[in-house]
Amino acid sequence: MRIIQKLSTYLNEKFDGLVLIGLLLVMIFYSAGFMLFNQYIALFYGLFSGLILVLFFKNWRTEYFINRSGLGLLTFVIVLEFAFLLYDQVHLKDDWYFLPWAVLLGGAVMVTISMLIGLKKIIIPKELSKFFYISAIFLFSTVYSYGLLSLINIFNARQVVKWERAEVGLPSWVITFGGNYNDAIFENREWGTRWMNLFFLKWEGDFPHPPTTAEVKVFKGNLGKDYMLKTYDEDEKNDARQID
Repeated sequence: MRIIQKLSTYLNEKFDGLVLIGLLLVMIFYSAGFMLFNQYIALFYGLFSGLILVLFFKNWRTEYFINRSGLGLLTFVIVLEFAFLLYDQVHLKDDWYFLPWAVLLGGAVMVTISMLIGLKKIIIPKELSKFFYISAIFLFSTVYSYGLLSLINIFNARQVVKWERAEVGLPSWVITFGGNYNDAIFENREWGTRWMNLFFLKWEGDFPHPPTTAEVKVFKGNLGKDYMLKTYDEDEKNDARQID
């Protein structure tokens, strides 16, 4: 128990440093997530952002944190990037499917905290508005839950459902910031038109290149939602292939 208490104290004291590390990770994942993303990277960042979130809410009620409202905004940015990373790099037929469930989880956390405040298990200083505190808990928890549910759905879920075919264009020879390289129009309209990064494709002819055809695997998610990934490179040709 003493070890856990010392670790908790150490993390609280180093919170500012952890936030700076988190912001660095935000910039890296937002700008180059299409090159780095995999389920283990997402798991690491999910655990890290969850730690930041817990530490923030645990200490927000102290005088030190109350007087530094900017920490709340930075914490939200770190958590938001976790949700965005999963939203951007994993495609569902309905990309917002997990949002209602995330709202439900965020509401459950909000109700629990509200009950603890009512029972005086959590003391809110007069300088901190209870409504603002509870509303922030709901927002932060909802955003984090969205990323968490998305991660649970894809983690070690590699059962192939089918291949989906798309006509793929190359809208620009420059990869946009954040990584949107190919415009893919799927034959199955349930998947619609997607931004993809199919870096293994071989283009022929003069620029601008005519569209080509590719197929990508669809996997069965752990939470029942089929998914495909956004980015495929030379090492992932088993999961995506060029037809012509």
